[in-house]
Amino acid sequence: MVNPVLALARGLTIVAVVCLFLFTKNLIGSPSLNDSWSQSLDALNRDSPKEACALLKHWVDLTSQEGIQSAEPFFNLSLCSWQLKERSQAVVYALTSLNLRNSPLKRNSDIKLLQSFQKEIGIRDNLPSRNSFILKMISPIGFLIFLGFLGAWILIGTLTFRKNKTSIHPLSIIGISICWIGMIFFIVIHQLGGPIAVITADKEVPIFAFDKLGNPAELALLPSGTMIELGINKNEFVQVLQPMGGWIKKESIETVIP
Repeated sequence: MVNPVLALARGLTIVAVVCLFLFTKNLIGSPSLNDSWSQSLDALNRDSPKEACALLKHWVDLTSQEGIQSAEPFFNLSLCSWQLKERSQAVVYALTSLNLRNSPLKRNSDIKLLQSFQKEIGIRDNLPSRNSFILKMISPIGFLIFLGFLGAWILIGTLTFRKNKTSIHPLSIIGISICWIGMIFFIVIHQLGGPIAVITADKEVPIFAFDKLGNPAELALLPSGTMIELGINKNEFVQVLQPMGGWIKKESIETVIP
C-alpha cells in the first residue's frame, strides 16, 4: 500500500523542481538577452547615455517577448533618459521601476531618485512620494499582516474547539477581533492614495479650477515631468490631489501606477 504522505511529498518535490527549472530559465534568459544587458551596462559605465538607452530599450523588448519583467532596466533607463534631457520619460521609467519592485525595502532607491528628479524640475513641496508611495509600500505588508491574523485566528479557534466543544474560549474572540481589524486596516490602506501619473507634455501644463457655472479657470502651471496624484474623472479632465489641488486635461498626462 502506498503511503499517502510519501506520495504527496514526492509530488510536491516534482512540482518544486519544475518551478525551479522554469524560474532559472527565465532568470538566465537567452544569449542575446545577456549580451544586450552587458552592452547596456558597459555603455552606462562609459557615460554614453544615448547608446545605453537604445540598448536598454532593446533589452526590454527582448524580455517582454520572453515574459520577463524586471525593475533594473527601467531604473537604468530613467538615469540615461535624464542625462539626455528627456525628463518626463525619465520620471515615467523611474515610476515603472518602482511599480515592478517586489519588496517595499527595494523601492527606496526609486523613491529617492524620483524625489531628486522632482526637485530638479522645481517641485519641492507636497510630493506624491510623501504619502502615496508610502501607502503603496504598506499595502502588501498590510495584506500579509491580515493573512497572519487570519491564520492565527483559525489556529486558535481550532485548538480551542478541539479541547472544549461547548464553549468559546476568550482567545477565539480575540482572534476574531484581530482578524476583522487586520481586514479593515488592509481595505482602508488599499483605498488611500490615488493613481500616480506624469505630465508628459513638452511644455508647462495648466491646472484648472471650476467656477460655480462649471467653467474651468487656470490656477497654475506645472512643468513637464511633474508627478501628480490623481482623483476622480470629469469629462476630459481628471482631478489632481498632489502636488496641488485642481484639474488637469487627460491628454497631458500618462498614468504609470494605477
